[in-house]
Amino acid sequence: MSAEKSKPRALVIGGSLGGLMAGIESLYAGCDVEVFERSPRVLDDRGAGIVMQSETLHMLTHRCGLAEDETGVRLRQRQYLGHDGKPESQQYMPQLTTSWGLLQRALRETFPEERYHAGCELLEFTDAGGAVSALFADGSEVRGNLLIGADGSRSTIRQ
Repeated sequence: MSAEKSKPRALVIGGSLGGLMAGIESLYAGCDVEVFERSPRVLDDRGAGIVMQSETLHMLTHRCGLAEDETGVRLRQRQYLGHDGKPESQQYMPQLTTSWGLLQRALRETFPEERYHAGCELLEFTDAGGAVSALFADGSEVRGNLLIGADGSRSTIRQ
């Protein structure tokens, strides 16, 4: 048996931030990984102002190859606005913030393009103890050893 065939095969359902992170970490763990995203198009930017957590910073610097100063913007304070939109107070709060678009682009550039499949809506899956099968809306079926659900609020997996 070749080394490639002996690798556990992971199927990640959902190709946004969580799915890409799971896919990248699964690759680093030695799995044969495919990511399947329901949307057929490139996922849109979702805005800025995400406070960087240490795990996300580690992903961007150690897995995606970004320098820390490329991952976001350093802030020194947080400003609080009143109901009228005018500043009411400020608080010293150093933190690194980033954007959804930066995260998505860095993760997509890191995860192998040929293993990312857009336009793949999961209809159902079966678990046969150590083997899983995923059936998609286009009629295709993919088999693996592990199914990772990262398919968001309308999750087929969670149902």
